[in-house]
Amino acid sequence: MNIHPKTALISGIVIAIIFGASWGIYSIQQELHSAQVDEYINRSRTATSEERYVDAFNLMSEARSLAPTDLDLIVEQGDIAFLNGDYEVAQQLYLEASQTISGEQYFIRALQEISKGNLQDSLILLEKARETIEEKKPLTSTQVSSLQSKVNEMIAETNNPKKQALAAKALIEERAFTLAIDVLTTLLTQESNYRDAYYLRSIAQYRLGQNGQALEDVEQALSIDPNYKPARELLETIEN
Repeated sequence: MNIHPKTALISGIVIAIIFGASWGIYSIQQELHSAQVDEYINRSRTATSEERYVDAFNLMSEARSLAPTDLDLIVEQGDIAFLNGDYEVAQQLYLEASQTISGEQYFIRALQEISKGNLQDSLILLEKARETIEEKKPLTSTQVSSLQSKVNEMIAETNNPKKQALAAKALIEERAFTLAIDVLTTLLTQESNYRDAYYLRSIAQYRLGQNGQALEDVEQALSIDPNYKPARELLETIEN
């Protein structure tokens, strides 16, 4: 069948128009998709800067749902979890991104060793953390130095219950609340009337939203020492 040249030309023009329109629609869709990802990222970073880490984490989850293969977003979400003290989640995300061992990961492992009483091992890991600190990442050299000083204080302490209490206090200050509770629970099985251990555990529980358990522990601390001012203040905070 012979096709008239004019017909062929018109058909070619129509195909070109359809292809161009389809490509234009695709490009617009991609731009909108990219803009939506960027919006979630920017909102997440704003929330992080305001220390609203739960909001920041959730917003980054939205960004990742739209860009699931972006490894940088996985690492950034891990950094948010790190800042919030969700160290297990952070570690999982860093591993998911197949990231080389970072300062943050060494720091998390150091916290875990502190909770086990392996203080010399924690110092080795903290030094590795210092050596691998990167710019624009959550871990700072000041944070590492501060924890190193606290570990050295624990090592110098000869009273074992006090050593464990110092470890728990340091973990609480680093927002490692679950690890701190583990340390304090072990301590209280050995020293059932240790006022400070009940008080510290109540702080960790309160920070985790476990108000009922926190209330029990702070009341136990006050039953041992009714005049313990920090426990009285915490009791008022929990009850209010």
